[in-house]
Amino acid sequence: MNDNLRADKRRLRLAVKQAKQALSPAEMLGEAASVRRLIESLPVWQQAGTILLYHSMSDELPTIEMIAEWQRLGKRIVLPRVVDDGLELADAASGMAQAGRYRILEPCGPALEPDTIDLAIIPAIAVDKAGNRLGRGGGYYDRLLPQLRCATIAAVLSCQLVDKVPTDNRYDMGVDYVVTQSGLIQTK
Repeated sequence: MNDNLRADKRRLRLAVKQAKQALSPAEMLGEAASVRRLIESLPVWQQAGTILLYHSMSDELPTIEMIAEWQRLGKRIVLPRVVDDGLELADAASGMAQAGRYRILEPCGPALEPDTIDLAIIPAIAVDKAGNRLGRGGGYYDRLLPQLRCATIAAVLSCQLVDKVPTDNRYDMGVDYVVTQSGLIQTK
């Protein structure tokens, strides 16, 4: 990756971080509820039995209620855990271990194959209307996305939807849908 692209990504991460810090916890929860309802209205969600989600960090769209509600509705929720330089997937119902490498709660059950996932909800720092996403910089989801054989959704706060995400098409993987409280964008 060239230095200009790194600098563009760093600037965008900082700009989105500042925008997210302006949101109150109540605003974040309100946006999360709207995003959850929009996702639940999608046929791809309604038909999915097994959904990959993520345990949100404090500055991300809150997913805790999604995890609990979707399990209550009979969905099998799968969460990632960091293993070496990749993500391993496990059933959330298997219980949660101590926080992993990035202080995120991780599932402790046996590893599942990515092809068992029917729908994947992917985190992003920023995303654009073409489905290009900017992560935290570790490339974990960029390595996981090509292994998935299902629809992918970036579920984000409104301030995370930007005009253009700087990308390197060799490494940066996009998503099929972007969902904010304002609506749904199908990218592919």
